[in-house]
Amino acid sequence: MTFQRCTLTLLGAILALVQVTTADDLTSIADVRPANLRGIRCVVETDQPIDPEIVIAYKNARLYFSSKSAVEAYLKTPATYEAYANHQVIATKQYEQLACPLSGEEPDEDSVTVKIAGVDVQLLCEECAKELAKDTRKEQIEMLFDEEGFKLGKFQLRKSVSESMIRLPKDQVEWEAQRNEWMASLRRSSFASWPDESASLKVNQVLAEENDGVQLRAWEFESRQGTRLRLYVAHRSDLDKCDLVVLNPVDEKGWKEFASTYRVGFPKQFDQIESEKAEKSYEQTKSMFRSFAWAMAYVQVMDGSESAAETTEVTDAAASQDSFASRVWDIRRAIQALRSSEMKDVSLWLQGTGRVSDETLFASLFEPGVTRLDLYGLNPTSVEGAASLPQAVALAMERTRVVIYQDGESGWELPIAIGETLGRKKQLQIRPLP
Repeated sequence: MTFQRCTLTLLGAILALVQVTTADDLTSIADVRPANLRGIRCVVETDQPIDPEIVIAYKNARLYFSSKSAVEAYLKTPATYEAYANHQVIATKQYEQLACPLSGEEPDEDSVTVKIAGVDVQLLCEECAKELAKDTRKEQIEMLFDEEGFKLGKFQLRKSVSESMIRLPKDQVEWEAQRNEWMASLRRSSFASWPDESASLKVNQVLAEENDGVQLRAWEFESRQGTRLRLYVAHRSDLDKCDLVVLNPVDEKGWKEFASTYRVGFPKQFDQIESEKAEKSYEQTKSMFRSFAWAMAYVQVMDGSESAAETTEVTDAAASQDSFASRVWDIRRAIQALRSSEMKDVSLWLQGTGRVSDETLFASLFEPGVTRLDLYGLNPTSVEGAASLPQAVALAMERTRVVIYQDGESGWELPIAIGETLGRKKQLQIRPLP
């Protein structure tokens, strides 16, 4: 989803409980485990057997480790261990295979079954099996169970596991207890590194410029000590009062698309961006401003170790923080900075794409007054923070309207079911990608 397509959509539309835990703490997960864990190895310390009491949730299933230090290593760089994590949820029979992980085609009468590190895998042809047999265990796991192999193999959560992982609340009382537990887990596990929430934003306006009917302003604010970010707000020049402001947290790619668009009308502000001017996108944005009393706001979020703009300085302390928690925090502070301006009482939408949509979703759980979330490319099986994305969507539905853009409703069965139970089904909409 590009910056331009998100703008067009606005015009047209106007379980992973990831925490270090023991069995006694798993009160939000039914006490149902894979029947046989014998021979299962840790996804980090791959030569060590797992400890059944050291478990986190992963893709709405259970992921086992040999030690708490292994969990900590995994949580720092989960992508490093993705193939091993995928292999384990299949080895523990929590996931099942529907297609060949090399070709993506469904098995037929010529398919062969091979055992890869203790897992029976169906491959489409015998020749592939022979070639794969020449590889080491590590090479086989990384070949078949990495992100691409897992997708091609159409591995899916077994229904019995899905139904056992999270108890659906029967009523509002049960939901409130469950919600409080999930939120406490998020604060305790995922976002414990957040700075003092009472720290001053130290907001300072640094830009106010008009051109061709568009006003562009910018404020710098302190996200954490030593880290200042820049928040841009654009709307038509003669707008006295906004009906709506849409905050767009963006990554590096989204930032370049934003800068390419506004560089057309404000070249001096974005000359340092090496990209072509996006005249069509800017004309569409201007047309939107002429038609509606809306403002569009933008902030770039980044890993704690990288600097995204000349106005941003990152300290060693910030660089050492968990990057996911840092980016969620940056979005929260951007919301607060936006609210500190004349946008305080204006209806607020948040819009995120790809990785940033995950972070935007979690940020919305901690900031009041968000009217709507528009999320593109949200992956229901990804591991983010101390709650799965379906859990986070269920939490957000209580606070705001959530619109997810994807093809089909797959992956969001949990929030849909909770919405139906609690009478807020309309709070979640799943729309086709534009």
